[in-house]
Amino acid sequence: MKTVAWALLVSAFVLEASALLLASDCSDALDAPAWGIFIDGKNASEGSEAYGSAYTQNMLDTLKVVYDLQRNRQDEPIGFVDFQVIQKSLGMPFFDTYAGLFEMEKLPGRDFRKAYSCIKSSVPADALAGMFSTDMEDLYDSRCIPSGQPCRAIKLPVQATMKKLFQSYHETLSKASTTTGRLRALASLMKNLAYLHPLPDRNGRSRLLILQFELRRLKLACGTMSFNNNNNVYTDSVDTLAAKIQEGIEMYAAAMASHQNPWLDQGNVEKHREKFPQPYEAELARCTHGAMSKKVLAQGLSIE
Repeated sequence: MKTVAWALLVSAFVLEASALLLASDCSDALDAPAWGIFIDGKNASEGSEAYGSAYTQNMLDTLKVVYDLQRNRQDEPIGFVDFQVIQKSLGMPFFDTYAGLFEMEKLPGRDFRKAYSCIKSSVPADALAGMFSTDMEDLYDSRCIPSGQPCRAIKLPVQATMKKLFQSYHETLSKASTTTGRLRALASLMKNLAYLHPLPDRNGRSRLLILQFELRRLKLACGTMSFNNNNNVYTDSVDTLAAKIQEGIEMYAAAMASHQNPWLDQGNVEKHREKFPQPYEAELARCTHGAMSKKVLAQGLSIE
């Protein structure tokens, strides 16, 4: 954990120095290798249509929507209305009533509870607290994780809960005076969006697009190309997820400079695995693969 935190701190100095230069320098081009934004680095060898041509086209179309949305506004805070624009472009409605992975009686909620129960009994309490808590006012009481108490979402309809989530995010962001703090706020937002799970499907896509929007709005970077855009968000600590966002920023910059996907270089893959070891890899794999359906695993609840 100290290694991850130190790496994030060192990289932050570079971002702080270059942030102002990024205000108007981001490209909106969606030709190669832009597909690396939404195709995980671990699947880069399968090419731009690793998840199917329909997935790729949907993400390219919605990335254009996100770029246009960000370009055609001032520095207003991101909010529920922006998420609605992304959600509509993805072609996925909101849940009608309550959502949240702990609350849902149908997939993926039922299987998440099975996986969660297994993880809770297999991973030390201090690690659990780091996996499921964030810097924001959590949608879930993070104390329920190590204590074993039932975890309950805020009892509000999905859309009202999302508005509260973005409000909490901006309160956290307003207290962040450094790039490290802003990346932690973004990581916290990603985790809370994952646990809220506001859409029947395409939640991972919506989170990734929100991340691209915010990195540009905050003038932190032009984008990310991450090794894993989805699976790790549930169990990574905020520190680890923030460091992985930083890594994704660096890979995006390398891709734009070389016009090649950097994850095709096995050396970058090996560096990633060395930097982010999975201390409970066997336990998490056993819990997630044993409890989750193939569809849910594909949506994201598995380790790297």
